[in-house]
Amino acid sequence: MNSSGLPHPWERTSLHFTSSGHRWRGRISLCSSVMEMRRTWGSSEDISRSSGRQPSESSVYADIEAAFTYLRDVRRVPWEQIIAYGRSIGTAPSIHLATMTPVRGLILQSPMTSIFRIPFRLRFTLPGDVFSNIDKIGNVCCPVFVIHGTRDEIVPCWHGQALHDACVKKGTAFQAYVVEGGDHNDLERFAADTFNDRFRHFLQHLKDTPVHDRLRSQAEIPTNLPLVDSLHPASGRTNNRA
Repeated sequence: MNSSGLPHPWERTSLHFTSSGHRWRGRISLCSSVMEMRRTWGSSEDISRSSGRQPSESSVYADIEAAFTYLRDVRRVPWEQIIAYGRSIGTAPSIHLATMTPVRGLILQSPMTSIFRIPFRLRFTLPGDVFSNIDKIGNVCCPVFVIHGTRDEIVPCWHGQALHDACVKKGTAFQAYVVEGGDHNDLERFAADTFNDRFRHFLQHLKDTPVHDRLRSQAEIPTNLPLVDSLHPASGRTNNRA
């Protein structure tokens, strides 16, 4: 059971990435392992600020890769117990991670198809566009749960629908949760118990459903994610990966 009192159908770890302006209200906890990783080594955003550089798309991806490798190599959490949970712009690193390495599930709350597509409903990805989730979602092998509010004025609901439809074509879609009247922020508070119920339903689905062959095959392919020691060779930590 997590700090909010939400019972877990199974033991799992959540990697939660959200936009910087959103205050998480405790419906599901960010794992303490990731918080410890950031305290010990900092994030690529911290490094960018200290060096006078602006955070970039690649630095955002580096953060979630570092968090995952910390869970894998230091905390020894198997991928079958890791769920990537992204909200808003945080859906981009979550999708990125799921294309790079197997995770048991992926939750996308208020996701965007890409940055340029937020103000413009484009059919194709333009040069210079970033966080192009729509171009990556087809490479995700795990079950994907999309949550979106119908009154979202920041990232319109059609973004979530487009990503869900792409997952349907790939056979990775879990039933989407469209929150009637919900806006971009505080969907979990607006939908209250229904939000928790749908969340439990997805977790129970992961518990009851065997791992798909495609996801199992992804797990058999060596990932390109670095080991913890190669990320921070001066940390003095030893690699615990088997």
